[in-house]
Amino acid sequence: MWNQAVNYDWSTSLLGYYVSEDGLRWEKPPVGQFEYKSDYCRSEAARSHNFVFGNAHRLGAPGVFKDLHESDPAKRYKMLYNRRRPESGVWAAYSADGIQWRDYPHPEVNPVYLNNDTHQAVFWDEQRESYVAHIRLKPPLFADDPKFHFRNRKGNVRTPGIATSPDFIHWDAPKDMRDPVEVNRKYILVPPDAEDGPCTAGFYTFEILQYEGVYVGFLTPYHVCPGMEPEIPPVRGNARNPWMDRIDIQLAFSRDGRNWQRVGDRRTFIPNGPEGSYDAGMIFVAQQPVVRVELGEIWIYYVGFERGHWAVRRGGNQESSVSLATLRLDGFVSLTAGDGSMTTKPLVFEGERLEINAATGGAQGEVSAEILDAETGRPIPGFSKDDCDSFQGDAIRHAVNWKGKSDVGRLAGKPVKLRFHLSQAKLFSFRFRDGG
Repeated sequence: MWNQAVNYDWSTSLLGYYVSEDGLRWEKPPVGQFEYKSDYCRSEAARSHNFVFGNAHRLGAPGVFKDLHESDPAKRYKMLYNRRRPESGVWAAYSADGIQWRDYPHPEVNPVYLNNDTHQAVFWDEQRESYVAHIRLKPPLFADDPKFHFRNRKGNVRTPGIATSPDFIHWDAPKDMRDPVEVNRKYILVPPDAEDGPCTAGFYTFEILQYEGVYVGFLTPYHVCPGMEPEIPPVRGNARNPWMDRIDIQLAFSRDGRNWQRVGDRRTFIPNGPEGSYDAGMIFVAQQPVVRVELGEIWIYYVGFERGHWAVRRGGNQESSVSLATLRLDGFVSLTAGDGSMTTKPLVFEGERLEINAATGGAQGEVSAEILDAETGRPIPGFSKDDCDSFQGDAIRHAVNWKGKSDVGRLAGKPVKLRFHLSQAKLFSFRFRDGG
């Protein structure tokens, strides 16, 4: 794991390096790449620390990843980071071990794109076979532009953008904001719009998880009202604005990585903790969450801040910590019903059994399924609701049975619909697998 480590006044910013055998207990190996002394490190062993980059680079908002696609072992690890001197902008660096770093030769690649002081969410995109960086832009926003309509507000607004490269050297990225039409057309991913809350002042980071052939995005809405950002926000104890100056997490979804949908009714996915807790002020998800199939979980590492965005202006320290949230597989959203049913669009499947990821509640909770003829909409004999052995409990891979049998192989390759019946239950996902 790598993170940006800063002191209280942000005069020093370094890249920290950590290792763990289990993802829970982390160590700071003494692999320091330069001499560093602080109030907490005044000994002669000035390299006995875990800082590996940033001493002379004024490092900011680094994004690091291990590139399994790279054929050159000297460039197995890659990083994008913001710096202000000697030439400002976002720069690219590489490493053989994640510890000893070198900038790409200038001007072959650096700087990659304009200043961006928010985490560079950079990764190799398996589907597009390209390097992708999700970056924070701040383009002009016009009230008469339907794509960027935002409560008749004008000015600039934080919004996730994109930069892409086939080789980590030649980048298609915005160089400035002087042509807002071009920037909006090519580089904006998820702008705020009229359906966002009146005090959602854009989005900061936009991390993603490549998951089962699609993309799940983690948006960070910044909650502050127009005109109030430069000022000290109201006391958070004020019941009218309990979330003011906070940042939390919402979800987005895409099948191609460029066209995004907001999901979950734009409700908070990872909420801030209670006042005074380690993540009460701001939350930023790390790129990218770890899918632990053997545990049936998704591990979402995130940085939690105790105080809000402008805490420093209020005389507070901007303390933060790396934290972990866990989620069941496929558990991003669910179809939830006290009592109801849902019918899918027509589909053609491969496999021999239908599995559901579901949870029921109470003695009356249950889930059942039937398979319908896609043309007539009628249950196929032997696969009706009455034939189904209803499910009760909590499972991520429950094989649906009809009169004790799960084999649906004879229907594979034929257009069908599925109808799920839920009573006090949540359905997270369904899939077909081999093995009847």
